[in-house]
Amino acid sequence: MDVFRASNTILSCIANGAEYIIPVGTLEDAFSLKEQFPDHMLFGERYGLIAQGCEYGNSPVEASKL
Repeated sequence: MDVFRASNTILSCIANGAEYIIPVGTLEDAFSLKEQFPDHMLFGERYGLIAQGCEYGNSPVEASKL
């Protein structure tokens, strides 16, 4: 289910103008990229809630409103 939800979030981001998406395997990888590219949006969830340090959850509906 998480892969399906993440895939739909990615599609929502692209449909709403994202130039590219960088999927990562861990939050640590995401935070490292965020340090390098502070203007990029950071999406992430743990146990259905926005992960601490992320700006958005892994919600296709939320991504469609950006």
